[in-house]
Formats: sequence, C-alpha cells, structure tokens
Amino acid sequence: MNGKLSEISAAIGLRQLVGLDRRLASRRKVLECYRTGMADAGVRFQDNANVASLCFASACCTSADHKAAVLGSLRRHAIEARDYYNPPQHRHPYFVTNAELVESTDLAVTADICSRIVSLPVHDHMAPDDVARVVAAVQEAEVRGE
Repeated sequence: MNGKLSEISAAIGLRQLVGLDRRLASRRKVLECYRTGMADAGVRFQDNANVASLCFASACCTSADHKAAVLGSLRRHAIEARDYYNPPQHRHPYFVTNAELVESTDLAVTADICSRIVSLPVHDHMAPDDVARVVAAVQEAEVRGE
C-alpha cells in the first residue's frame, strides 16, 4: 500500500483543520434541531450521531412506506434527500453473483433497517430556516399519512 499524501493534499487537509470544531458544532446543531423537530414524526436518529462528523443525517423511518412518504414530501418541497444504504451491501450485484464470499445472505435486520433509512441534508452553513423547512416536510409526510 502506498500511503503517501501529496503536498497539495496535505496543505488542503491542514487548511481544513482550521475551524473544524466550529463546523462540527454547526452540523451537530442541525442534528439536534432535526431530533427535536421530528420527535413526533416517526423518525429516529442513531444514538451517538451527535458525536460523529455528520456528513449527512441518517433518519430511520417507521416503515419502507413511511420512508417513501418522507422522500416524496421532501421532493415536493424541493429538498434533496437520499435513499441511503439501500440495497444493503450483501445485496449488491457483486456479492449476489459471488455469494460464496458472504457467509450468510439472511440478514433480515440489516435488510429491514436499510429499507427505512433516509439521508437528510446537513452542511456547515445550514440556515435555521432551511433546517425548519426539512423538519416541516418530514412532519407533513407523517400528518398526510402517506
């Protein structure tokens, strides 16, 4: 393995360390607002996500249908969100074709959780109004019963 880092990559990395704590705090604040605002919307967040770097916020919906409703509501409000971790890794074409590489493909819990995960937007400079729009769209999906 060649573990060298080019000088330009190292310089960029060092520059990114400036203000890292502030950026992480900003992202964690977005997650906190999501947790609070979506507490009654049937969406759960990973327990220790508040100590992660949060490149996105994974929300676990109550069902695959609920996830579809959440994604639909976000789309109607022009908010980009993703269906993340679906299909799960053991169902990707390479592993399906080479099943001998996977000890077991009967991973019911993994399949269930993957069918319910939505990746909500998070970025360093996310305005409170943008966070509120995401929360409102997720709440609307629950209220509409989609």
